[in-house]
Amino acid sequence: MILVILISVFTYSDKAKENMVKDTQEITVDYRLFSDSSDKWWDIYGDTVLNEIIETAFDSNKSPKTVQKNLLDIQNSLGKNKTTVDMSTVKIARISKISDDIELSAGEGLNPAHLEYKLVYSNDLLGKINNLSSNKNYKLDSLELESKWMTSNLAMTVTKLYGYYIYLNIEEKNLAERMDILNELEKLEELKISLKRGNGDGLLEVQEIKKKAESLVTQNESAKKLTEKNLNVLLGNDKVKTARLLEQARNNSNIGMYDKISVPEKIQSDAIRQRPDTSYYLSSLKEQGQKIAVYIAYGYPNFWITGEAGIESDYEQLEKKDKIGNSYYFQRYSLDSEIINKKPLQVPKDQKDFIEQYNSTIMGAYKSVNESLADEKKSADMLEKDNLVFMGQNKIANEAGEKLNAGVISKYEYFKVRYNYLTQDLHNLQLRHDLFIQKINLVYNLGGTDEFNGKK
Repeated sequence: MILVILISVFTYSDKAKENMVKDTQEITVDYRLFSDSSDKWWDIYGDTVLNEIIETAFDSNKSPKTVQKNLLDIQNSLGKNKTTVDMSTVKIARISKISDDIELSAGEGLNPAHLEYKLVYSNDLLGKINNLSSNKNYKLDSLELESKWMTSNLAMTVTKLYGYYIYLNIEEKNLAERMDILNELEKLEELKISLKRGNGDGLLEVQEIKKKAESLVTQNESAKKLTEKNLNVLLGNDKVKTARLLEQARNNSNIGMYDKISVPEKIQSDAIRQRPDTSYYLSSLKEQGQKIAVYIAYGYPNFWITGEAGIESDYEQLEKKDKIGNSYYFQRYSLDSEIINKKPLQVPKDQKDFIEQYNSTIMGAYKSVNESLADEKKSADMLEKDNLVFMGQNKIANEAGEKLNAGVISKYEYFKVRYNYLTQDLHNLQLRHDLFIQKINLVYNLGGTDEFNGKK
């Protein structure tokens, strides 16, 4: 299956070109001048609230410096939270029978660190793009690159925050029901003690789980406030509009968006050309090409990126992989005299730096895409396995409800089953959310494109 995301096609009018080239001061960039408004990858979600939030974010963040500051502030705010929990290590109590000794578990919540929010592209990329604009022949190239950088980062950030906010609202409801059940179980345990039918161990267990659940409620409240704050920043600190959109998000709770994107098993390596950093070097080669032609070496092949471990570390390892053919976009340059069969007496520093940075960027892009695809595959596998187990657990929980109505089991037994089912329901949603995040990471690492030409 092909990753169902739309490709950005950059177009701009002659009048827009003329006006923007004349502007030599602080430039504001409207992404709509550089992309077809119908070609937006986030449209695949079919979420009108998300669309409006993203559009508002673009309207409110037209200066690259403003965008960079806001994104770094958000990255820092999320970095202050606890380290992401490895979902593969989280153990959930499963329902195996109806009895008094069913194990209760508080489970885990998702703190903001689960967004895995980080800006992949180097902090000095905007500076390099700005330097490119100093040459009037590359002014439009630099504006297009700025637009690509801004669009990629803003869309990724807003979509992650929005999807997480939807999760938090569902988590809030889940925790509220679980707290109600724990309060009922606490009363029943106290009743058992008063009737001398228990030694108090059950009450202590419920109270201990209740304390953990209360901490999850507090964490949820804190995470919601932080997410609302970060979204408000991206929406231009328009608190009224932010409140309206978030209220719509609460009423919407479109968790179906988590499953909209499909990812292929492998991706053609040339797909990295859509990234802002690789696009910058492709533009720069127009100017550097003749200067560094003497250093042309064997080109980077167009190969399959598969998500396997440790395959994108250096060029020699790439050569061992099945090649599709020579890359149409990426030429390799080398200062190694054996490779180019030449021995320059002296390499100008600016050319040497450019070649090293170019090669490093291309290889780094291959590596980040490979790692992102591997993470997506791991998350997809975990969710698939959990779905199989959860289907059986759902059946047991439904049967418990029927038995309660028929008077076969007590409320005490039913509450324990229902509570554990809710912890599993939330855990399954967390796995779906994690996969949602990994898919966005892959889109972001590819610069917001599905131009893989890959097959499942």
